[in-house]
Amino acid sequence: MSNVDYPASAAGMASGGKRELILDTALDLFVQKGYLDTKIIDIANAAGIGKGTVYEYFSSKEELFTELLQTHVLEPYSRMEEEITSGDVPCSEQLRRYILFDTRMAKRFGNGKNFIDQLFDESLMSQCPDLREILRRLMHYRLSTLSSIIERGIERGEFAPVDSRTAAFSIMGAIAAFISYRCGLFSEWSPPDPNSAEEGDPLATGEPLLGLLLYGLSSQDVESD
Repeated sequence: MSNVDYPASAAGMASGGKRELILDTALDLFVQKGYLDTKIIDIANAAGIGKGTVYEYFSSKEELFTELLQTHVLEPYSRMEEEITSGDVPCSEQLRRYILFDTRMAKRFGNGKNFIDQLFDESLMSQCPDLREILRRLMHYRLSTLSSIIERGIERGEFAPVDSRTAAFSIMGAIAAFISYRCGLFSEWSPPDPNSAEEGDPLATGEPLLGLLLYGLSSQDVESD
């Protein structure tokens, strides 16, 4: 029995129309069941509309999936750097915002590890020719933003002089592992409350990871900025 709360038709219509309703409902199902096991009729039934209505907006499941990734993944990440660097804040704060952004995006997809894994499945890429390019652009946005933060930090004397791209790839890997832990994907290593979204929760704000990235495992006392 599904425990996903699908949006009601009336609410969906009021918040942005049938197209948005279809996209939001499809996202819920793709996260819960995976792309390959989700059919157009499943999306229509969950959205409370007819199957034909879905085809009025999308010619195929592949087209729906591609637009979903464009609007719900690529577009937010394309605006990420502007949002993260807004205001005259230290680069350490920009890095914290980056970690928080990535963590929140993971929660947006329902902590759906299977869904994320499927994005890199060769059979799925063969069905969705645009998927490889979408993933390439996603990596570009993330890497470019993170590299820029590191380079600014080096210029300002906040960070040690390192190769920004090497550091960016290393940090991205650390963030991915942190998100896996944060989402409770390893039962024996799960945080006390993986679903907590409280701003005051250090895990929710990425503070433990930020401390490790900035100060490593040094036993020396580190002065706060």
